Order: sequence, then structure tokens, then C-alpha cells
Amino acid sequence: MPMPKPIFINTRPSHRAGAISQLSDLCVLNLPLLTICDLPIGTAERQMMLNWQAGHYQLLIITSVEAARRALLFLKNTDLSTLPTTPIIAVGDATADVLTQAGLTATTPAIANNEGMLAMPMVRSLQAKDKVLIWRGIGGRRLMHDTLVKKGVMVDACEWYKRDRPDDLTASFAKLQPKLDGTPFVLISSQMALEHWQTLPHTHDYHYLALGDRLTKLTKQAYPTSLVSCIANLDPKTIASSIAKMTV
Repeated sequence: MPMPKPIFINTRPSHRAGAISQLSDLCVLNLPLLTICDLPIGTAERQMMLNWQAGHYQLLIITSVEAARRALLFLKNTDLSTLPTTPIIAVGDATADVLTQAGLTATTPAIANNEGMLAMPMVRSLQAKDKVLIWRGIGGRRLMHDTLVKKGVMVDACEWYKRDRPDDLTASFAKLQPKLDGTPFVLISSQMALEHWQTLPHTHDYHYLALGDRLTKLTKQAYPTSLVSCIANLDPKTIASSIAKMTV
């Protein structure tokens, strides 16, 4: 009799859940812990974008696919070949792919999170008075922002969207309960996702896959008796491999 597939709760936002949902060796249950809402672009953000186009920044940091897509949509009537040669960092391969499709080149960190970007030579070499532009969601990547500010770097942030707790999260979680068996695996990909997960009425034990060292520590603090594995990225192969190692 074949062994049952490990249950994996995929907590990525609905529009980012696709590839992970196709993992055939797992029983994947989707439970988005975040929903994405657009923000209006004001005068300050428009001026930042004009300053970037004029080459006033030493570095552009793009923290998510959502930020990249919205910024490129904002630039849809711009000749991208005329944009500055300012170096670009994208938080991960998916974000870099969005830029590549638009003809822009970005460098990615070894680990797709704040810590990974902060460890990159082009970030570590920034000095006081250097200017950096960040494309992000509201309140996102505070560690990146605050670390650069402490170094004296001048940081501007264009905030393109906000992340909220889905209105139907508790109801969706309740519908999931009859499908849970054993000790399911749960993906924790951001601090906000962890906070939203903690608001749910849990009756099961779980194993956790947390993105990066910092989030792993936070998850262990929240669930000290649970098994927490650190993953370097959100690639479906990485997730499948981590779960396979945890089930040996």
C-alpha cells in the first residue's frame, strides 16, 4: 500500500501560489495568508521615479514581483532603453524575470530575503550620503530600509501596494480542517504571514518551512516545540526537497 503524500499548506498569495500548488509528490492545500491591494501613486512617488529616471540614485532595490510589475506598469509609456544605468537588485529570480521581460537586468542575492540582499557587495559598499531607491509594498522590507539608514544612506521608498489579512482567512482555515492529518507542513514566507497564521485557532501540530534565518528564528520563537526548517528560496524544488529531508 503506497504511503500517503505529506500534507503541505501553501500560504502564498493566490496569484503567486501556482507553481507550488503543482508539486505532485505532496498533497497541497492552499491557504493564502496575505492579500495584495494596489496603492495610489502620489506626488512624492512620482518625483522619486523621475529622479531615478534622471540617474539620481546609486542603486535601485526591488523587493517583490508585485512591486516590479506595478512600477513597470507605471513606466508603460516610457522608452525603457532611455532609463539610467543604475544597478538594480531584485530580491529573487521571479522578480528578476519580470524585469528581464521588460529588457532590464537585475542582480539577485544568494538567499531571497532582506539578509541575502544586505550581504551583497553592492549593498555592503554603500556609504553615507549615497542614494538608494526601493520599490516595495507599504511597510515592507523594514530591515533593509533601517539598516541602510543607520549607515547614513539616503533611502527613498516607492510603495506600490499594501498587504492585508484576507477577509475570509478564518473561514478558509475552518474548511481546511477536515483535510488535515498527521503533522502537516506549513510555508512561512514573511513576518506578516507568520503574524496572520498566529491569529488562527490551531488544534494540530505542524512542521514549518521558513524563508531565511531571521524568519526561521521568529517561527521557532512562536512555536518552540515544532520542527522548523530554513529554506533559502521559494522555488518549488527547494520546498519539495526540504520536506523530503524532514520526512526521512
